[in-house]
Amino acid sequence: MQMIAPMFDFFRNWRERKTEAAFQKKVLRVLADALPHRKWHPGGHPEIILADGISCNLANLRATIKKLRSSKAEEKEMITRHVAAVLDSLTKLELDELDWPQVRDKVRIQLTSESILSSAPLAHVPLGGGLVKLAVVDSDVAFRYISAEDLIRWRINWDELEITACSNLNEACQGRTQVSYVPGPDRLIAVQTLDGFDAARILIPDFRAFVASKLGSPFLFGVPNRDFLICWSHDNSESFLKLTRGRLQQDHKSQPYPISPEVFEANRAQIAPWQPRN
Repeated sequence: MQMIAPMFDFFRNWRERKTEAAFQKKVLRVLADALPHRKWHPGGHPEIILADGISCNLANLRATIKKLRSSKAEEKEMITRHVAAVLDSLTKLELDELDWPQVRDKVRIQLTSESILSSAPLAHVPLGGGLVKLAVVDSDVAFRYISAEDLIRWRINWDELEITACSNLNEACQGRTQVSYVPGPDRLIAVQTLDGFDAARILIPDFRAFVASKLGSPFLFGVPNRDFLICWSHDNSESFLKLTRGRLQQDHKSQPYPISPEVFEANRAQIAPWQPRN
């Protein structure tokens, strides 16, 4: 178990989270005035904001402003310039100007919390336990969620979108997924490449088949945030389960892009909330 402990050592203290939340509110106020044509929402973590469904991370911006100790006027200008530059670089993700053949090769499957659905009518499929499958159009700097209206305009259904998005992600991950495997006695597999799709890999049938070949089927897994996936065997000890569930809850509270603190079960065919057996 000591081998996976470093993967969870990202916990911020309460004071830091309070500072992040205050900065997020400041940024949203500035942007609502400076760029009112966009729809601004807080993300699932204090260092995340959403602009028309596009996710923007505030960590670098906050660090820069803190380092420079800028005036309020300078802060407003820096915030507006930084976010505007990010959004300008995402113009190719303005999906209302693109058709299906133009985006087909860029779509990726994504896994997140159902809380994201409150910000926009996104195309999705619920998995139970607060998890939902979505799809995004990916670029080098960010990704854009695909809405229900996009599917209507493109004249495709969710099944076609999901098959394409899973296949694209699987192909994109080939040779780039660094898997940490611990053979036992408490067997586990962990993925943390920080490419934005670590948790989403559990949605790829071929990846689940690989995990099952190492851990048995079905196996258990956790996705506390978008950038971490841990899977383990049903045969692992009770002490392992207790420690891992505690770590999942801590990580979910402290990390950007939180998904779920719960434990789930999977095999090659499906994913479902874990129901402990008596």
